Amino acid sequence: MKAERIEKPWGCEELIADEPTYGCKILTVKKGHRLSLQKHKLRDETWYVLKGNAHVNVYAIPLVLRPGNVIQIPRGIWHRLGAVETDVKIIEATNGYVDDDIERKEDDYGRKGKSD
Repeated sequence: MKAERIEKPWGCEELIADEPTYGCKILTVKKGHRLSLQKHKLRDETWYVLKGNAHVNVYAIPLVLRPGNVIQIPRGIWHRLGAVETDVKIIEATNGYVDDDIERKEDDYGRKGKSD
């Protein structure tokens, strides 16, 4: 199965699985970019770092995760992923309702609310 690639302003995502109650994708964040500060009401996420130093903010705590590190993000928690020194690649696995469940607080690309 070939992953569906979706370009984003911060990089791209490759959909591996996209089911109603779970999903899996590979996120590539370009150096100097970051995702929105966001949370989800209906899904949990697990991030596994594949490449680069992932600058993560979870529970309002800044962390740097290296390849092989894993972090779990429960629903309702504000979180953000960024790439500072180099591109970052992670696997993101979601559990729970995955379609259109995003609330943005801050976004570098002017995106508002739930839409990508």
